[in-house]
Amino acid sequence: MGSKDKTGDGKPAFKGVLVAFLGAALITVTTVLPVEYGIDITGFGKLSGLLRNKKTPTLELNDFVAPVKNAILIQDTPLQILNRTIVLEEYEGIEFKLDLAEQQAINFHWHSSGPIFSDMHAEPYDAAPNEFVTYWKEKEQSGGQGTLITSFAGHHGWYWQNMGEDTITIDIVITGFFDEKLIDVTTK
Repeated sequence: MGSKDKTGDGKPAFKGVLVAFLGAALITVTTVLPVEYGIDITGFGKLSGLLRNKKTPTLELNDFVAPVKNAILIQDTPLQILNRTIVLEEYEGIEFKLDLAEQQAINFHWHSSGPIFSDMHAEPYDAAPNEFVTYWKEKEQSGGQGTLITSFAGHHGWYWQNMGEDTITIDIVITGFFDEKLIDVTTK
């Protein structure tokens, strides 16, 4: 009791596969190659209009790239790296600021041994009393990092305050093109 091929000797199945293969080959040669690759072996692509004598459009780089404003900030001062450790006793606060010109860029990274009040802000040189710009303010923060590109000349930096009874240590690293003129480091 052997199994029997239901298609008989297998000839009809083979014929079906052969017809499908030849049909796919014919479609590929007459339509796909002329349309996709511009190859017209049979001449059918030109005759049917599938192959057009169009040139590939030339695209300019400006079609894809938008102009970038202020991509490079040329600096007159050398690269500086400033490292400081600040200790805040219970409920003590400190102003830590740099004297920066307009369009100066600094990268900063700071972290503290515990949560503190942090206010990153700046005042223009000719600021009226209580005139300042707040960049970033948090009631409880243990660190921060980023890049500041100044929009005006003035004193730019942080006010940090220890809000608890434990001594807090703040480590800050600032890199950028600035004169290492640390100003207004006062405790309150």
